[in-house]
Order: sequence, then C-alpha cells, then structure tokens
Amino acid sequence: MVGTAELKRLIPSLTDTKMVCEEVTGGRERELIHIPVENGEAKKGFIVCYVPPISEADGVRRFRTGFGIPAEFATSVALGREDVASYSVVQQAVDHGLTLVFRILVDSELPELAFSSEFGLPMKPQAAVDDRTTGRIYRCYECRIPRAMVHAKSEFLVRINKKSKA
Repeated sequence: MVGTAELKRLIPSLTDTKMVCEEVTGGRERELIHIPVENGEAKKGFIVCYVPPISEADGVRRFRTGFGIPAEFATSVALGREDVASYSVVQQAVDHGLTLVFRILVDSELPELAFSSEFGLPMKPQAAVDDRTTGRIYRCYECRIPRAMVHAKSEFLVRINKKSKA
C-alpha cells in the first residue's frame, strides 16, 4: 500500500520532465519553443510554437517531440492498474499527414509490461537503450505508424498493464 505522502513524492511535476521538441529539417536540428499547458495527475501536455508558422506552401517539415516522466506509472501500472501513454496532434494544414514513431522506454529493473494500441499496430521490442547520463538501461518498445492523416485533433493511445503471468 502506498500512503498519501508517498503518492505526492511519486507524482512528478512538469518541471521533472525531460522534454524534446525540435525541428529536424534540411539536416539541421533547431529547438522549438514549448510551453506547459496541462499538469494534471493523469495528463501532462505542452503547446509547441512553430517558427516560422506551418504553411502548406513550405512543403514537408519534420519535428521530433517527446518527454519522459520519472516513475510515471508508479501510482498506476506498478499497483496493478491500467494506464495509458498517448500522443495528440491538432491539424495544422488541409493536407496534414504525419509519420509517427511511438516509443516507450521501461527501466530494465521493472517487470515486463503488456501494451495494446488503439491504432491497430503492435508495440514491438527493440534494442535496449543505455542512458549513460543516468546509468540506467531501458527496454525499448516501439510502433511505427507509416502515414496517418491528421483531422481536427488526432490522438494515438497505448494502454499499458503489468504482463500477466501465464
């Protein structure tokens, strides 16, 4: 059982996140302005400022976004409850498509997890990730969505559970 004081310690703030938000176009990487807009217990989010603004006349532009939250599922999946990881995007052009790599890293000391995507593609195990800055090794699971059209607001959701013992 986790007490209230322990829960407050486990539920991180947006200040605890490692945010990556950059444009990767024409062989150059440039950090984009990103502002926290939601910091709830179950949902955290950022708004991204595209500079220059996205225009259909610009052609294809590529962006890399993501964030990590330490002990993100400590108060849900670790306690046997289902949780979700999601990516949402708002339509920016008439013909707005995206290629998405949905990646989840799990500390190697944690038990195996089960993943179920709501977009019909499986999360597949990849090579382990060795984070030399933290000294941690992570199991990596990913799903590549080759081309999805964005309409109004599109959300890509993966349900996460402890893997049941067979």
